[in-house]
Amino acid sequence: MTSTLLERLAHAAGLNGDTIALSPRGISLSYRELLEAVCAASVSLVRSGLKPGERIAILLSNGAEAVIARLAVMAAGGIAVPLPANLSRRQVAHVMDDSRAAWLIVDGTREDGRALALACDGRTRVVWVGERHMSRGGRRVHWDDLLVAPANEAPPPPPPDTPALLQYVPEGRRLRGILTSHAALAACALGVAAAALPGGGERVVQTASFATPFGGAMLHAGLMAGAEVMPRCEAGCVQHLLSVLEAEQATLLVTTAGVIDSVLRRTVLGNYDLERLRGILLAGPGAERVGRQVAGRLAGMPVTAMAIVAEAGGPIAMMRCDADGDGSGTPLPGVELCVGMRGLPDEGPRQGELMLRGPAAMLGYWGGRERGGEWLRTGIAASCDADGTLRMAMSGEAQAGDGRTIKTAGLRA
Repeated sequence: MTSTLLERLAHAAGLNGDTIALSPRGISLSYRELLEAVCAASVSLVRSGLKPGERIAILLSNGAEAVIARLAVMAAGGIAVPLPANLSRRQVAHVMDDSRAAWLIVDGTREDGRALALACDGRTRVVWVGERHMSRGGRRVHWDDLLVAPANEAPPPPPPDTPALLQYVPEGRRLRGILTSHAALAACALGVAAAALPGGGERVVQTASFATPFGGAMLHAGLMAGAEVMPRCEAGCVQHLLSVLEAEQATLLVTTAGVIDSVLRRTVLGNYDLERLRGILLAGPGAERVGRQVAGRLAGMPVTAMAIVAEAGGPIAMMRCDADGDGSGTPLPGVELCVGMRGLPDEGPRQGELMLRGPAAMLGYWGGRERGGEWLRTGIAASCDADGTLRMAMSGEAQAGDGRTIKTAGLRA
């Protein structure tokens, strides 16, 4: 069994070859072309001076560049630091400073991207995507120049247990960095793919941002499952999204509760031919409530809310929201859950902190705080019934510990 995302991508490229992997607006990349682009960009990053373990911040919208950049940074031995679009300028500045990012890959066509790049000091190398004239300067590189290295070259693969991703998530009023290894990202992707994309060959429209734990995990899972991922931005028009689902004959939609809520409030679903759509996966505040509403509008449509814990690599459980669902969920393959260090189901009912373990669990928190112990503390309040049903209060886009309860959802431990 291969043990990193990059090895899994190479395996998928060997199996799928010319099958389309990514199809953002107007372009498409096969699995072979995606792997070649990732290898070329990773070689160029190393030749440009990227050192193992250096952090590279990435501020890009959903698209081919965001996928290639994310995977290329990891392949080159760097640590990807995604910057979600909903972060304030102060939060972005905090992430750049706290992570000590030595590089920034940024969309030069975005106002926030230009502002961030121009604010970087001379110690940060900037890779511009989009406007070539903005990349002129001693420590600026244009994105296209990273893709000219020979595609048949690749840097030495990083060890599976080394950090690959530094994800900042809300904790109260501040952001906390979570380090995840190459092996953990692969384990999470394989678990999500097995549970959510078991059939293979899916045509997945994804609006959930790649820069979030949910969106990133679903992107990885789609590529591991040999799916065609069609990235779209959350900020796009609702009618356009439905037209894309109809025109592209999508079989799966990966999105957030906020997008689906807008769909329900602004459109008549019956006006669109969504016959090929076989399921909807969503996360975020109110995911289960919104999921039940859309399931009621689209009779027979499987709608699944994902429970997300960033410290576990992303999704930890799936909850059915359709008419046949009972509000309970099933942990993803490889995820073990309990309440407290001794809160196992056969010890009777109890309340406490949700604990989890599994191959997708994080390495630790950025800044020296180690994970410690086999079981991972999540900061999520949970209870365990006498019959072994575990119930937890999820929060936020479902990051651990920001205090906004969505709903108590039953999970069989």
